[in-house]
Amino acid sequence: MTQCCVPGCFNQSGSKQQSKLSFYRFPCEKREKRKWLKLIRRENFTPNCNSRVCSWHFPQGKAAGPTRFAWNDGKSFQFPDDHNPVRKKKKKEQVPAIGENQTTASSTSSSQSLLVLEIQNDMLRIENEKLKKQVEKQKQTFSFSQISDNPERVQYYTGLPDAASVLFLEALLSRFDLKYHSDWTVQMMPLIDQLFLTLIKLKLNFGHEDLSTRFNCSRGTVTNIFTTIVSALYGILYVGMLENNIPSRAKNQTSLPDP
Repeated sequence: MTQCCVPGCFNQSGSKQQSKLSFYRFPCEKREKRKWLKLIRRENFTPNCNSRVCSWHFPQGKAAGPTRFAWNDGKSFQFPDDHNPVRKKKKKEQVPAIGENQTTASSTSSSQSLLVLEIQNDMLRIENEKLKKQVEKQKQTFSFSQISDNPERVQYYTGLPDAASVLFLEALLSRFDLKYHSDWTVQMMPLIDQLFLTLIKLKLNFGHEDLSTRFNCSRGTVTNIFTTIVSALYGILYVGMLENNIPSRAKNQTSLPDP
């Protein structure tokens, strides 16, 4: 027997009086699930696979979400065969005047509309943030991904034979504790493109103004990236791999051919 999980709702499956009710699972999509949880107003509640919301709370269909509740509709949860909720009978002296009914209905409708607008506003705000991030990524006019599948262009811009060599250097840099030259971290550009910018500068010696235009950043950012990546490559490739393995001049002399 399935029980509706909305506070104050006692609808359950198996009842003849409520045989036309359906019981909906919570949606899998996180944003829609948060919307349902906010609407049903059940504190400290995490729905599981058995949690259900009965169809009485969905006057506009499941897609619109649950919008009808006891606290904003003033109706009991008893259902005749035609699936229309019925108000409990009240004593004559407790029946409010017509004007009060109109005022209460108007207030309830306004509260419900404000709640729906608030949820829609939250959803639009989240969508707006995602679009902003996408726009920021698209602003960058040049990146390694644009030439990585063309070995000739990779060699032209970087001096390295192929994309695998560039990606190998990126893997080494990703394990290195980068300390940026200007004491602020460059976050608007991926590490692979910071390396790409540096290799272009070393290979083709493009000016900082040119690189700032290509990568859609300031000249200060170009300086910060170039100085940082060059220092890191020196520490990884020379100090870490070559410095202690280069033979001395005297040792080289012993390896020279006889005159």
